[in-house]
Amino acid sequence: MRQLRREQLINPVVKGFCEVLRETAGLEVVERESTTMHATSVTLEVTVLVGVVGAVEGQISYSLSKHFACKLASTMLCDEITEYDEMAESAVGELGNMITGRAAVEFQHEGLDCDLCPPSIIVAEKVEISANQIDTIMIPFCSDWGDIEVHIALTPAPGKKRSAKDLHPTPTITGIITADSLMDDIKNLFANGDYEKALEQTRTIRELNFACSVKLAPLCTEEGLRLYDDGKTHVALRVLEAAVEYDEFNYRAHLYLGHCYFAREAWHMALHNYQKAAGIEPKEPDCYFWAGCCLEKLGNIAKAKRALLVAAKLGHAEAQQKADGLPDDEPPAA
Repeated sequence: MRQLRREQLINPVVKGFCEVLRETAGLEVVERESTTMHATSVTLEVTVLVGVVGAVEGQISYSLSKHFACKLASTMLCDEITEYDEMAESAVGELGNMITGRAAVEFQHEGLDCDLCPPSIIVAEKVEISANQIDTIMIPFCSDWGDIEVHIALTPAPGKKRSAKDLHPTPTITGIITADSLMDDIKNLFANGDYEKALEQTRTIRELNFACSVKLAPLCTEEGLRLYDDGKTHVALRVLEAAVEYDEFNYRAHLYLGHCYFAREAWHMALHNYQKAAGIEPKEPDCYFWAGCCLEKLGNIAKAKRALLVAAKLGHAEAQQKADGLPDDEPPAA
C-alpha cells in the first residue's frame, strides 16, 4: 500500500472546495484550524456525503446550514430560493459532486485514480457518521454566508482498486449515523412542538435505511395519538400519515387517521382508513363502528347498519343501540 502524507490527502480537497465555491458562487472562504476525530460529528443542518473509491478510498462530507444551502442554490440556479426544498437539495448535492470531482482530478495528477459514488444528503443536526475506522479530519471555514465544514476521511486503498459499481448503492455511509441519538432528537422535537423538523428527520432515517427505521412507525403512532387526544387533529393527521407510510399494516394509525378525518368531516377519507384498519384487524369492533358512522354521514344507511351490527357482534357497547336508531329503509335520493 502506497504511503501518503496527510497533506496529500487534504490539499486536493481543500483546493477543489475553495475553487468551486469561488467559481460557482463568487464566495471566498477562510480556513480555520483543523481537528482530527474518530468519526464525523455534524452539528450543522445539511450534510452532503460523497464516497470515494479507487487508489484512495473513504468519504468526504460538506456540512452547512439551511440558510447557507439556500444562498448557494439561489446563486447556482439564478433564482431566489428562500426555503430549503428539493431545488436547494439538488443544488447542494451537485455542489458536493463538483468539489469532490475537482479533488479527484487533483488526485489523478498525483497518479491516484479515484471514482466517486452518488452523493447522500442528510438533513439532521447532531449527527455522527463513522468512516469505517478511518480518522476524520474536520476543517471549518467561515464566509459571508456563514460557516461550512469539510470532513475528510480518506486513506490509500489496500490491494486491488475498486470502482463505485463494486459497492452497495449507499457505500458512503459505512458506520452510519448514531441511530439512538437521532431518534432522541426526533422525540425532543416532537416534545417541543417542532413537528415539521421531527418529520423531516424521520424521512432522513427512512431514506438512509437505518436499522432503527422499524421504530419510526410506533414513534409516529404514539405521537399522533397524543396530538389527537390534545385536540390537535391537523398536526396529528400529518404525523399519523407518516406512521402508515412507514408501516402500512399499522392498525392504530389507520384507526386514528380515520378519527382525524372524521373530526374534519372528510367522510370518504375517514371511511377509507376505518376500512383499512378493519382489513388489518378484522376482529376489532371500533373500526366497524366508526365505518358505520361514516356510512351514515354519507347517506348509505343500509351499509351503515350492517357495519354497526358487525361491531355489535364483536362486542362494541354502543353499536347495537346506534344500529337500532337508524331507519329501516334508506331515504329516497334527492
